[in-house]
Amino acid sequence: MSITPAQGSGNPTPSPYTQSPSQDLARRVSNWTVYCEEGAFYEGTILNDVRSGKGKATWRNGNAYEGDWLNGSMTGKGKMIYANKAVYEGDWSNNVRSGKGKLIWINGNVYEGDWLNDFMTGKGKFTCANGDAYEGGFLRGLRSGKGKATWRNGNAYEGDWVNGFMTGKGKLTYANKDVYEGNFLNGVLSGEGKLTQENGAIVKEGVFANNALYTGTLEYLDLSCRCVREEHWKEGRFIKKISPGVSDDET
Repeated sequence: MSITPAQGSGNPTPSPYTQSPSQDLARRVSNWTVYCEEGAFYEGTILNDVRSGKGKATWRNGNAYEGDWLNGSMTGKGKMIYANKAVYEGDWSNNVRSGKGKLIWINGNVYEGDWLNDFMTGKGKFTCANGDAYEGGFLRGLRSGKGKATWRNGNAYEGDWVNGFMTGKGKLTYANKDVYEGNFLNGVLSGEGKLTQENGAIVKEGVFANNALYTGTLEYLDLSCRCVREEHWKEGRFIKKISPGVSDDET
């Protein structure tokens, strides 16, 4: 799933007012409609010549914000409607999204959770319009830490994430009920792990590489003898088969 949002809120700080109130009035809390040099527009509370309190701003790039202001910057609770029709509502600090907030993209994707310095960072939930979903840790807009993902094809993963990929220890349950539990690297089965297939009829255990058993054992149910057979694999190659009732030393 693609979950990286467009970064940057596109909210330039308006330049000095072209229609400033008088010095005496500006130093009192007042409601003003102000036009700014680069085409920005602000309507709301001004304190000591700067936007503070409640107010609404629009920019010539099409972005519009309504909410709290402090010392001239968007700080507190507020709602930003971007020119691309994305909508963010939540906490702000010094003109960037920080705290708790919800972002809805025009394509229907939704993120709700923690923000820091304009990035999804902390705990949150990302839901894609196609049905994919992730809930857990984020770092600078990417899935990181502990988290759980579900995909529209029926697969589900719970475990460690690094830089947006399943990396570390985790459990992947496939739509067909196969289960892998062990180590992952950059989204693939890699390292120590165990893969159980066909409701336990096949079990692969050992070291995996690129989603395949690299070194370890493969046990499977042989219907011809109604017994479990075992194969040994090393570095991606079949080594030997252990017959039922025969020890490894006798083969």
